[in-house]
Amino acid sequence: FSNGEIDYFVEKVFRNYLGHKAQDVIIDYAICMNCAHQHYQKISKESMLKIQQYLGPAMLENMQSTFSLEEELYQQCVVHGTPISESEEYQIFGHCKGDQLLFDTPPYAIGWKAIDEMSSKISKSTKDEMDDFFNKHFTPDPNLFSSSTRPKLVLI
Repeated sequence: FSNGEIDYFVEKVFRNYLGHKAQDVIIDYAICMNCAHQHYQKISKESMLKIQQYLGPAMLENMQSTFSLEEELYQQCVVHGTPISESEEYQIFGHCKGDQLLFDTPPYAIGWKAIDEMSSKISKSTKDEMDDFFNKHFTPDPNLFSSSTRPKLVLI
């Protein structure tokens, strides 16, 4: 991706240790636009619509906001507006080209409460597809997750 020619998405999943100034990166990956599109094709249309309806209003507001620093985009949950530092787990997302963060798809952070809410709205087949993607590409330390019952939702 470093040649600057390819659009790609970057996503990181973090685990905060509440009450401490420490966190772990559980997942950190980049996926090219073509591979992301192939993955999207496997998500049911109903689930994709529910994800868009859930995230859409928050994303629109995020696109209209102005920030003095790119880092400010990742300080609060795009859905609930709560500080990410108060979320035990959270994800950040960005659209990049080369070493540049692009703003045509606005970067955002999303807390685990919002991820849980979104996960409850999607179909079992979509959850299974996301779990398959996760299991195929990642092997994080299971102790880094707050609970073995947490969904493995990855929001590419």
